[in-house]
This record gives sequence, structure tokens and C-alpha cells, in this order.
Amino acid sequence: MFRSGKGKMTKAYAAYNRDEKIRFQSSSGGVFHALAASVIEDGGVVFGVRFDDQFRAVYDVAEEVRELEMFQGAKYVFPCMNKVCERVGKYLEEGRRVLFTGLPCHVAGVRAYLRNADTDRLFCVDLVCHGTPENIAWESYMRYEKKRTGKISGVRMRDKSGGWTDYRLVIESKGEEAKSEPARKNLYMRGYTKDLYLRKPCYNCRFRGVERHSDITLGDYWGVSARHRKLDTAGGVSLVLVHSQKGADILEQAGKSLICEETEIEYACSHNPAITDSPDMPRCREHILAQMKKGIDFPQCIEPYIKEKFTVYIREKIRGLKNISKNR
Repeated sequence: MFRSGKGKMTKAYAAYNRDEKIRFQSSSGGVFHALAASVIEDGGVVFGVRFDDQFRAVYDVAEEVRELEMFQGAKYVFPCMNKVCERVGKYLEEGRRVLFTGLPCHVAGVRAYLRNADTDRLFCVDLVCHGTPENIAWESYMRYEKKRTGKISGVRMRDKSGGWTDYRLVIESKGEEAKSEPARKNLYMRGYTKDLYLRKPCYNCRFRGVERHSDITLGDYWGVSARHRKLDTAGGVSLVLVHSQKGADILEQAGKSLICEETEIEYACSHNPAITDSPDMPRCREHILAQMKKGIDFPQCIEPYIKEKFTVYIREKIRGLKNISKNR
């Protein structure tokens, strides 16, 4: 148990969905699906982020469990709010339970918008957010992929066919074999993880930290196997931070669908620095974005800044494994 600076209590858990199909389709352990399904089964609605037909990220609402699939899987794109605050408020006025899942800054925005409303039936879940790319970066990358693959019919940014820790970005095209590439080799993901084109506020995010505006925070539990050796970690494990009694209640309600163990919050945070730390803004950011706005092909915009040898990646992997071994 961890006591935050303002006196709140946050508990941390390692968890994953008992349903292997749901777990595989999810970025981490499939905890979101369990929370969302429990709200819908109780007559509520769930807000989350999906891709539209142009592969822009947008908030939408699900009223049936089968609709939750559109929210599963990470979208490393800044989502359009799409009047989501008004829509959440409307459902609350109707007496419905509402689960809102989104970026930490968007959860704070929803809370602020509804500050004078009755929010007893509102549950908020935010994500451990590395930062979100500028829209121009995703648009530039998609133009590049369309030139290579033709009409795109689907995108999966955290495909687990290579495993949870070695996930892949998959581009699907009608009538063509899907293009699958390890994230560590994919140009867009390499630029993203190197912080080349995040939105400016992400470099000094005031919504990071253990204490949040949400009831629950979800993220990847990196390094989990060193602390929870009996858990099946291969398929992905979620880190669940519970910040409020409402968060504890909804996690308990979804508990029948989950394998869940309490964990050490300090250890979990040390293996996922995005919980508390903002990335540094690279000097090349403005130049890269200016090139993208001119319509220069995506690879030409970022390749000079991501020429990291594969041997460097392997060395970092080995170093991480050694650090985990030391903690055992």
C-alpha cells in the first residue's frame, strides 16, 4: 500500500483476464474488458477509444459487451473528444452507470466538465501514458503505408503474435496478406518510443503521478515475473492502480473474470517510469514536424534520428534481464 502526498491511499495489483482470447486481443492483461463488461452487464455504458474508417482515433460508447472489441488494443494516436463530455453527462442524467476510459488528461477534463453534476454513477479509468503523438505524425505515416500497401482495412498497434514483450504493428489491406512488423523495427513505433513527435504538453505532463483524477489506472506491468513467479505472465499482465473506493468496488465486481494479486507499488512504478516521469523533448522535434507538414515522406522525416543498431536493442534487452535477475 502506498500513501500519496495528499493523504490518499493507492493500492497496486498484478492482474489478467481468465479468458485467453480476450487477453490475447488486449494490449496487456485484458483487465479493461473485465471492468467494462461488468458495468455493461449491470445496465451501464462504457466510453473508450476506437479507430474510425479513416483510422483516426475517436471516443465512442459501447452499450453491449460484444461492442467492447472496438476499444481493445492500444492506439498510439491522440483521440478526438467528439463531444464526449456532453455524452457522458447525458447518460448520467438518465441514471445510467458510466465507465469512462481514456488518457489521464481527458479523464481530468471530463471530471472538470462534470464538476457540478451528480457523478456518483461515474467511474473513470485512465492509462499509463508515455505521451501521445501529434496527429500530423500518424497522418504522415498512414500516407506512407497507403503508398506501400494500397487500401488499408485494419490496424493493430499491439499485436501479440510475437509475444507480449515483443509486440508487433500489423497493417491489414483488403485482398492482401497483412503486413506485420515488430514494434522495435517499425518506423512509427521507433519514432514514438524515441519521443520524436509527441504533443508538447506530454513533455511536461501535469497528469502523471501515482495519485490521479481516475478511480483506476491501467498499464503494462513490466518486470512482473520477478515479483509474481507463479503468475502466467507470457500472455500479458496489467498493472492496476486503485485510487478510490469506487475503483476498489468495480475491481471487486469484475473479480470473477480476473486473476489478481496485490503487488508492491514502488517496484511496479520503478519498472514503468511513464507513471511518474515525462520524456525530454528532443531538439529535432520541430524540424521533423515541419518536414511532415510539407508532405515529405515519413521515412525521410525520421530515419536520420532513429539509426539505432539492432545490436543496441539486444544489449538493452540483456541489461534489463540482468537487472531483473539482481532483484530476485
